[in-house]
This record gives sequence, C-alpha cells and structure tokens, in this order.
Amino acid sequence: FLCWVPKPVVWFSDYIETNAVFDALGRYGWVSPDNLVARRVCLSIGLACNLMAFVLQFYVCFATATAEDRHNLLIAASFSEGFVSPKAAAISPELVYPYSHRLDMGIRAVAEQTEYWTNRTEFGGPDVLLYDEFCETPQVDVVFPNGECETCRDASKSIMISLYISVVMYIPSITTDVLRLYPHYDVNCQKIFGGFAAVISVAFALYTFISYQFKCFRNFGFGSICVSNACDWLTDPWDSCQWKEIDEFSHTCPAGFYVVQRNFWAGPGWIALAIASGFKIIDMLMNIAIPTPSICWTLEEQQEYEDKYGPQHASSVEEAEEEEATKNNGTIAADDNSGENGSR
Repeated sequence: FLCWVPKPVVWFSDYIETNAVFDALGRYGWVSPDNLVARRVCLSIGLACNLMAFVLQFYVCFATATAEDRHNLLIAASFSEGFVSPKAAAISPELVYPYSHRLDMGIRAVAEQTEYWTNRTEFGGPDVLLYDEFCETPQVDVVFPNGECETCRDASKSIMISLYISVVMYIPSITTDVLRLYPHYDVNCQKIFGGFAAVISVAFALYTFISYQFKCFRNFGFGSICVSNACDWLTDPWDSCQWKEIDEFSHTCPAGFYVVQRNFWAGPGWIALAIASGFKIIDMLMNIAIPTPSICWTLEEQQEYEDKYGPQHASSVEEAEEEEATKNNGTIAADDNSGENGSR
C-alpha cells in the first residue's frame, strides 16, 4: 500500500503538483534524473537513516515514563544522569555511610536511588518522583541550587509534546521515502511533502533538545557542596542532611561538614535524540539531492505521455477500432450479397 499514489495528487494536481513552484522544487537536485543507480543508492541511504532515526527517537519516548514500576525505562532513556557523592579525599573513618546518591532525570519525572560510592552497589529500588513532587523535596536545592526546578517542570509538558510530534512526523516521511525509490511513483509533491515532514520532525526534535538544555540541564548544580557528617545516606539521604555551599575562597567546608561532588552529564535518551536528528538530516539531504523524473516538470514529455496513454489516445483507439469493425462488417455483408447473387 506504500506504492499507492495519494488521491489528492489526482484531484488537485494543478495546485499541488503541476505549477511553477512545485516544478522548480521537483527539478532541483544534485544528481541527474536519468541516473537510476544514483537515485536508488541515495534514496536507500536516506530511507535507512530515516528508519534508524525513527527507532532511536521511539526509544527516546521512554524518557517520558512516570510509573515507578517502569523505572528501568526511565533510567535507560533518561535525558541526564547525575551523582551527588563524597569526594574520595573527604572519606574518613568517622563517616558511617560513605554513599552516593544517583539521579536519572527524565522529561516528566526523576528516578533516584542510593549507591555505595566505591562499587556502585544499589540499595533498594529507585524512587520515581514527578517534577511536581521532586520540586517540593529537600534535595531540590542541591540539584537546582538557583531555584529553577519549577522552570524545568513547567517546560516538561511542551518538551514531551514536541517529542511526540517529531516521532509522528516520521510516518509520512518514511512512506514518501519508499515511494520515491520507484521513479514511476515519484512526483513533485512527494518530494516536497517528504521534505516538509522531515523539516517539521527535525525542528521539533531540536526544540526538544534545546529546551531541555536551557530549561533543565543548565540549571543543575555542578561542583562541590558541603554536607553534614550526620547525613544518613543509606536510609534517609536528604531529610537527615544539612547542606551548605562551599566557601568560594578557601574551597573548604566548616566544622562538622565534608565535601561532596555534584556531577551531571547527558543521559542515553538525550544522546539518542541528537544522533536521531543527525540521521534525519542525512535523510533530508538525500531527498533534496534527487530530482523527480523529468516528466514531472517537462511539458513536452507530459504531452507526449498524454498522446500515447491519455484519455484522448484511448478515445482515438476506440474510434479506430469501431471504424475498423464497421469496415469489416461492411465487407462481410458485401461478400454475403455476392454469394447470394451467384447462387441465383
């Protein structure tokens, strides 16, 4: 069914196919329209990139998971990962719980868990908190020291919607790539519609990427911070802790506190989105590189085709056949009359 020419192309061909703008865009390309090998190679590369980008971006959608029983999906596709962990030099015998706290930041929720800092052994399953809940917890001042958690929370809905729109726009783009592989199904509007769908998909993917960077990732706390020695990292890593910013001149903590490090980096979902956008751009370039067949924008070839295979040609053939049949019938009738006269 992918090789089915859409009905709007037939019904509104004067508006979405045979006009100066569509002819010019269809004609544009970097490869000869008669080079069928280059057409097949370039469009096959574009289709392969398109399919890989679709798979990657579908995987990225798992970063919108919010259910606690699906925390593995959120962790696997998180947009950023981070640790709040003691510096090795700060660990001393009097510290009872030398643990680190891991955060996997998704688009709508955060998965957090405590790990032993030397071998990353996990203690219990992670807690999954929506940003509405996370922004009310004690740890929010450590992750978002400038009070920007609400900014990330408010942007999460638009980021999620733009991601979904980007994924949906892959469907018409892929079907167009398949159609364009076959010259007899390739028309101007297919090239233009495929390019338009690709641009929309990339635009929303980039919006997702950039919005998360500026509304969330850039607002995370990085570097060192001070935590009280009484901090219970294993059973209650936040409520039992007191946090203070490190002295910016001496880079030391006051008595009763030690240094912990905050590190955040791009998660697998964010990286996959960037790679998918790169694949999608390659697909766009392949679509631009291949012009439509010359019959789509050359009046002489279109007229020649109509003369050979169009309705007028069919009518002429029918008339000729009727005329030939009439002639044959007249000849047969004349022969019959001659036969009758001879027998008399």
